[in-house]
Amino acid sequence: MNPNQIFEDFDRKYQGSFVQVEFKDKPAELFQLQRINHGNTKFPQLILVSDTVGNVVLNYNTQARIFFKVPQTTYVQSGKDALLFTRRAERQWKRGVHANNCMFTNPLAHFYPLDRVGTFDFTTIREAFNPKYRTLYEALTLIQKENYNSVALSRNIALINWKKTKLVLFYRFAPIGSVTADGVIDSPNFEREIANEIK
Repeated sequence: MNPNQIFEDFDRKYQGSFVQVEFKDKPAELFQLQRINHGNTKFPQLILVSDTVGNVVLNYNTQARIFFKVPQTTYVQSGKDALLFTRRAERQWKRGVHANNCMFTNPLAHFYPLDRVGTFDFTTIREAFNPKYRTLYEALTLIQKENYNSVALSRNIALINWKKTKLVLFYRFAPIGSVTADGVIDSPNFEREIANEIK
């Protein structure tokens, strides 16, 4: 394979992906790889964009460390909805975090014809890398007082305000129990899992 083929293959796999870049003595920042510039330079240049840092151009042989890792499957909070971040197994050729190989899905999508609710923007991607979970008490407050549709309680569990009439615990895409308005959990088959996962 000649160098141009290698760079074209890299471009095909990574263009549009969200990546983490660590510059010398600084914490990793989230960027989106827009394209590879095959200009007149000896090495191609990586054109990166960030919502906090702006545009950055790196030589292909840069000393900065670039990470193309994908977060683990987890619930994330996106506005008033808990969405499950997953990797699409059938699209493994696309590297990094990209809309072609990952998705943010509303857990009710398996019960109702819902579109994918989550968007691939810097905020939701950051949340997938560093998710924040609420306690059951905090989730109840958000649903009852701030009209949340669902709240992420742990990596695998979310509290869903099903049809605005019933509070249901979901383990990924499956309902596993219910919760009363005052926080009593009814889930005889999943007590241990719930106790290990939520606070």
